Amino acid sequence: MRSLTLDDLRLGFNDLLEEHADDLERSITGKLYRPLLEQKAAEIEGLPGAALGGAPFAAELAEADAAHDALGAAIFHLTQAIVMHPGFDETTKDLAQRAQQTFVPALGILQARYADQAAFALRKRPAFDELRPALERIPMPDGSNLATWVAAFLDQGDRIGRLLDERAEAGVGEVRAAHSVMAVRSTAVGLLGRFRRAIRDEMASSSDLPRDYEARLFAFLDQLDQSRREARKRRKPSQETSNTADSPSKDEPPVGG
Repeated sequence: MRSLTLDDLRLGFNDLLEEHADDLERSITGKLYRPLLEQKAAEIEGLPGAALGGAPFAAELAEADAAHDALGAAIFHLTQAIVMHPGFDETTKDLAQRAQQTFVPALGILQARYADQAAFALRKRPAFDELRPALERIPMPDGSNLATWVAAFLDQGDRIGRLLDERAEAGVGEVRAAHSVMAVRSTAVGLLGRFRRAIRDEMASSSDLPRDYEARLFAFLDQLDQSRREARKRRKPSQETSNTADSPSKDEPPVGG
């Protein structure tokens, strides 16, 4: 079970304690180890989300990015429509074109990395302050004005920057906690190993337990362990030749900022 991740162990402990609760009661070893298994399961559940395979602030960053991209696309297309529409005067068209070229010069910028989006919003604040009075005179379909839309767009860029800062601070805490997280995984694997050996000892000295008792208890954990080992074997050859691929433009889903 050395290949199991913390998330695998969380699932495995839950399987033992919930799906095989009756089986644990059938053996002296099961009754003895159950409190220890429950204690270790609670310890694993108490670990931060990043330790169980998640990324800090991933959901918040995805939400801010979606709002940022939607607002940017709306500004791009609406200003383009104003420029093309014959009903607007040249002053308004020129202002709309300037706004588009300043804040959303191309839709491709909406696919930039999070850090680049945050930096772009920061750089454009002085330009927005300069253009804001004029942009307020261009109405938008929702009853607001173009300045409101641009401000919301830049605000989401600023929010992405703040979340990245918080992620970085959380990362410092994760590094400090790395040793304890590794210790939880190591002790969990050790506990399962001792439990399994004790089950085998009891089965060898007692005819009351069914012959498939150990296999039934550990079937799910063994399945997870085998899947992990097979995945690592498949991944190892490809890793030797896969470093030439281009990296994605967005920061997600890879963990990190």
